[in-house]
Amino acid sequence: MLRTQKLQAKAVGTPASASVILSKAMCPATEQQKAEMAQHPYSEYRSIVGSLLYLALCTRPDIAFAVNQLSRVVAQSLGISYSRVMRPVDDDVISIGDHQDVAHVRRRIGKSFGNTLVAFADADYARCPDDRRSITGYIVYMNGGPIAWKSRAQKSVALSTAEAELMATCDVCKEVTHLRGLLSELGRNFSGEPTTIWNDNQACNAMIVNANCRHETSKHISVRHFYVRDMQQEGGVDVRYCPTYWMPADLMTKPLDMPTFQRLRGWVMGGQWHDLNGILDLLGANQIVSVSKKRVRIADGEPKVTTVLSSADPRSHTHFTKKARQHHTT
Repeated sequence: MLRTQKLQAKAVGTPASASVILSKAMCPATEQQKAEMAQHPYSEYRSIVGSLLYLALCTRPDIAFAVNQLSRVVAQSLGISYSRVMRPVDDDVISIGDHQDVAHVRRRIGKSFGNTLVAFADADYARCPDDRRSITGYIVYMNGGPIAWKSRAQKSVALSTAEAELMATCDVCKEVTHLRGLLSELGRNFSGEPTTIWNDNQACNAMIVNANCRHETSKHISVRHFYVRDMQQEGGVDVRYCPTYWMPADLMTKPLDMPTFQRLRGWVMGGQWHDLNGILDLLGANQIVSVSKKRVRIADGEPKVTTVLSSADPRSHTHFTKKARQHHTT
């Protein structure tokens, strides 16, 4: 903040703007644009992105997607119009330096959830406008707090949303395998206890759970992406479906509007994990029979529709999240 002289800048609610998609088409083409780009030192941009990258890798998973997109711009040898690129950089710096919000967004790891691993995986299909590769995003929680996360472009082009989600699920499965091995060496016994992996694509789950799923739309998928199927059959992981509305990893794959970003950030950083964990308990118990954007139907006694998190403030709790808390504690 001091180095970039942004202390007096106006604060923003999200680290990335949904209206700005970085691509090669934004590279300076005319002589005037190239002259404008030459006025700004390239090293300053790299320094800012490097500082943000350190935060995203160590303590701030909520800005991982925005920093990932800016890091891809650094690799462009021609550079991109400085005025277009610095806008999302300014957003990141200001959002991180919002002193009124620091206490709310700090990463938290609790003690009341046991030494269990829970993972979330998501993908944004064909996000990159240049090569149409999808974005993988995942988060792994332990004791109610994030301990591993990633947001990056996939290494190959996916031909469907299910394929993109399968790639993301396979990536988080490999991360979970590593963490289970590390924790086992430290004395944690995972015998007979699969790690739950949540994603929001039922077609992907069908390909993982059903070993006899051979269809013309999935036979082209690389064999290495079915590693998660082997782990599912061996009992190492348990892949389940989570509606997109409650998917924390959605924050790692795309820019979001401010209410959605703040709601998911409370879950990603661990501050609102108790609410999310209660919701997942209801999902695992098959007590949620249908879900839409802001309403859910719960199958306990008489079916009813209850509003879910209708307020933009992630710290507000409605009837459903209170019900989820009660279900989790009992």
